[in-house]
Amino acid sequence: MIISWHDITKELKSDWGSLQKEIRYSNDKLKKNYLNLDPMSFVDFHLVVSDQNEIEAFAGVQQKEIWNGFKRIGTRLYIRPKFRKTAIQGSALDQFTKNTSYTSALLHHQLNQYKKDLIFLSRECTFRSFKRFMKIFDLSDNFVLLNGFYRVCGLESTNPACIQKISVNKASLQELNRVEYLRY
Repeated sequence: MIISWHDITKELKSDWGSLQKEIRYSNDKLKKNYLNLDPMSFVDFHLVVSDQNEIEAFAGVQQKEIWNGFKRIGTRLYIRPKFRKTAIQGSALDQFTKNTSYTSALLHHQLNQYKKDLIFLSRECTFRSFKRFMKIFDLSDNFVLLNGFYRVCGLESTNPACIQKISVNKASLQELNRVEYLRY
């Protein structure tokens, strides 16, 4: 089940604390992106919750002034390690299917919730890799992958992690000039 942070229960808040502790002591290369994450700092924040009432995955919807009204969906997407399917537990295809099911559920939930808004996705990757990402998650019908890279953290950022490929929902194409100045 997918729930918004605004509807979180006391038990899930406790599990969020446990999850933050797991992240802190993990070997995850990107753990700084998830540590001390404040779900209330996002326009919305969604959790995938198991039948056992545990947080399996999460992602936020972000809006920054520099994006001129655009919202970024799928921000800080994270799958809890114990819910990640690994090749040891099954085939590589099983692993891929299980992990992508969380991602797909979150992205489509956010897309459906904000489809009338100006929204985009961003990733640190090549054009080809992002195109594959869009195909895997069945987003190609709703989004258009833009050429070039964009400064998603602001005009002054020199952080390479902030120079990303973006894809905008088709409903946002007529408003693209709002973010064109962020092109790298």
